[in-house]
Amino acid sequence: MNWNKKHDKFALAYNLRESQGYVLRDILRKAKPNEPTEIEIDLRLTNRWIGKVRGSGEYHRKTITNAIAALDEKTQGMITILKRYNPWVYKILVRPLYLSTARKLIFPCWLLLLNK
Repeated sequence: MNWNKKHDKFALAYNLRESQGYVLRDILRKAKPNEPTEIEIDLRLTNRWIGKVRGSGEYHRKTITNAIAALDEKTQGMITILKRYNPWVYKILVRPLYLSTARKLIFPCWLLLLNK
């Protein structure tokens, strides 16, 4: 899946931190578009990719492991941890954005009031 403006709005609506956003981007790069996918993710490889994209280096290992746990809690089913093999390798279920936004608006109501 490609990252687009809808994903940016999703990240703002769910108050995702920068580290969580980068982990989500890497997960979505590996998932199939528009269908639920089970993937195994190695956070060491994700952290190396983040170091290249971010420009200021890799995150600390605890930051990355906390980010994946926070994504499981905050995204309301878009990212679900199915199994944890070790501190770095997870099996996760990735659902498309349109399935998870059915429960919560992508564009919060208070932003609509500010635009009037």
